[in-house]
Amino acid sequence: MMASNVSRDVSQDQSSVVQTCKPWYAFATVAAGRFVRFASRVTKHGGSALPGKVVEKIDPGFLTRTLGQLPLGVVLVSGTNGKTTTTRMVASMLSDLGLKVFTNPTGSNFVRGVVSALLTEVTLGGKLDADIAVLELDEAYAVHFVKQVKPRYALLLNVMRDQLDRFGEIDTTAKLLSHVAAATTGTVVLNREDPRIAALAAKAPAGTTVRYFGLADDLRRYFPSDDDMATTVSVEGVAGPFPSARTPLSPRSELRGASAGTAELPADVTLTAVGDHKATFQMDGQGYATDVKLEGVYNLYNAAAALAVVRAVMQDNAAASKATAAANACAVSADELIAATVKADNVVSTLLQALKCLSQVHHARHRHMRGRTGRHLPSGGVH
Repeated sequence: MMASNVSRDVSQDQSSVVQTCKPWYAFATVAAGRFVRFASRVTKHGGSALPGKVVEKIDPGFLTRTLGQLPLGVVLVSGTNGKTTTTRMVASMLSDLGLKVFTNPTGSNFVRGVVSALLTEVTLGGKLDADIAVLELDEAYAVHFVKQVKPRYALLLNVMRDQLDRFGEIDTTAKLLSHVAAATTGTVVLNREDPRIAALAAKAPAGTTVRYFGLADDLRRYFPSDDDMATTVSVEGVAGPFPSARTPLSPRSELRGASAGTAELPADVTLTAVGDHKATFQMDGQGYATDVKLEGVYNLYNAAAALAVVRAVMQDNAAASKATAAANACAVSADELIAATVKADNVVSTLLQALKCLSQVHHARHRHMRGRTGRHLPSGGVH
């Protein structure tokens, strides 16, 4: 199994986690949290997040210490739409690739929800048996999360207007996500087609890699971003100049610092064609066509996002990538997958096998892209 080959770089782990003092009573934290969860269920009061709320009060460093054990750190997924679906994709693919993955359940995309989820997975001594965590975080709560745990990887999806009732204006949401980019220690993966997200590259600290996922030109009209409405881009701390509201911003513009221009941002993964349960992704200059079980064209773009961050994780963990645990992936033998991976000198073939086996991710809080999903693809797909 890949987990046995995961490199446990202690110094790298420590750089990704804010250090906190462990209280003398920390040995009782998990037991206390589980007791609260039991009492909450018996009394039917408090909700699923109550154990996390209590643990945050009695042992504020629990989250930091627990996630600090992970040899591959934390993947943080955030954005207005698609968080839940994409998080499930990333967790599923990493699991198929042999990693032990901790992830928070649907509806627990806030800090105390993550703490509550950890209480169900750790031992009484606080040991978390996982290689990596893949966490969905609400945009506002992600700001609080990164103050405690610096993610090694961040996947930032989009900024859309269905959050205006919460955050007031669309640029406010972008500013929230800028804190995530600024706190990421390894790789930030950004949506090239969303100018506000692409602009966050300027917030990534020195030494942090920036990657993009994107769309082929002829697909963009089927995946409209909020900037198709020609609104302004204003991210605090990002150097201009930026176009005004009268000058629509090209999502392909180079938005890093003062070099804003017209050069196309290179995408690590590009969705180039979609059809009936089929998709083509371009990676490393090559097109890879694959069957997918995912429903809906937006989920295919979410799949491109998931592929990009999983590639980053696996390329950082190159030695472990050879020991893929995809023996049960669609009846393809582990030897065949390993051979394909080694031959390509990357994890593309293995990733596509994992993606092919993904089913549609259902979640209770499904949100429609209001006013944006009315456009339909031709029956034969788009190439």
